[in-house]
Amino acid sequence: MPDPFEPELIDRYLADDASAAEVARIDAYRAAHPEWGATLDALRDAVAHPTSRDWDDAAAWSRLQSRIGAENGSRRPTLSSSELPTHKPFARWAIAAAALIAVGTATWGFVRSHASTAEPTFANEIVTPNGARQTITLGDGSRVTLNAGSRLRWATDFAARTRDVYLDGEAFFVVTHDPTRPFRVHARGAVAHDLGTRFTVRAYDELAQIEVVVAEGSVSLRHDRADADSAILATGQLGRLGASGSPSVESNVAVDRWTAWTSGSLVLEGMTLAEALPQLERWYDAQITIADPRLAARRVSARFHDETLPQMLDALTLALGAKWQQSGRSITLSSSTP
Repeated sequence: MPDPFEPELIDRYLADDASAAEVARIDAYRAAHPEWGATLDALRDAVAHPTSRDWDDAAAWSRLQSRIGAENGSRRPTLSSSELPTHKPFARWAIAAAALIAVGTATWGFVRSHASTAEPTFANEIVTPNGARQTITLGDGSRVTLNAGSRLRWATDFAARTRDVYLDGEAFFVVTHDPTRPFRVHARGAVAHDLGTRFTVRAYDELAQIEVVVAEGSVSLRHDRADADSAILATGQLGRLGASGSPSVESNVAVDRWTAWTSGSLVLEGMTLAEALPQLERWYDAQITIADPRLAARRVSARFHDETLPQMLDALTLALGAKWQQSGRSITLSSSTP
């Protein structure tokens, strides 16, 4: 969707040189058009983390015109490189800003291709072992609750221009929203970009897809690739994203099912015992084996809060018509009858 701003205004906005009134205009527009705002953030990233090669403005504009023409048929920007602002060092912002005006978010792939590909330096790392959870407050005031068996990392320059964190496992985010400094969660090749306030990201290795559930606000979900399609998730929506393909969105989900763990409840619903096993092992820091394949295929619906490991096993096996044996941290589940 084309925006109503001239390149010079976007150039000043990205260079932190716009007036308060101009900033208010752009912030209001980006709030109403999250995809446009996400592209604007990518423009800022491209300059905040430039590539090491020299930047040729004329060549960049030529490449961008060709890219846009290929993606949009005969529809091309009407500005030439001579019409762009030339005050350094913001010429590259102006080039991308002009294209943003001409074709909306079609320039996303171009912008991402000029962002830095250098591996960030992780100065901070929090790991929660199995059987534990913890909540931390980041430097920007955002709070993150890590589930069992999870790891969160963030770079030395966190919150300088952008706020990027890297997740293995599961975490619930309550983000201090700041449209000038995007908050992004990177997990297993996917990016969850905060456009709102509270959401959970589940990205354990055993899952075929990562899952993002929005408790409040909105989140953009996409692959961490230049040409990736994105989906905007609103409150009460679940987004799933596999190793390939586009995100899928499910509405009106029971958000509590994905967030109850933050208050000490483990919810198992609509899954087989085999699928529930990794969650049970992380939650109780135990090694659980299912001796009977038929038992592994049984469906489980349960909620555990303050139960000890033996109490959970008693309740689970009673519901499934099974039995359990323990040797140290190792548990074996088997059918009660042959």
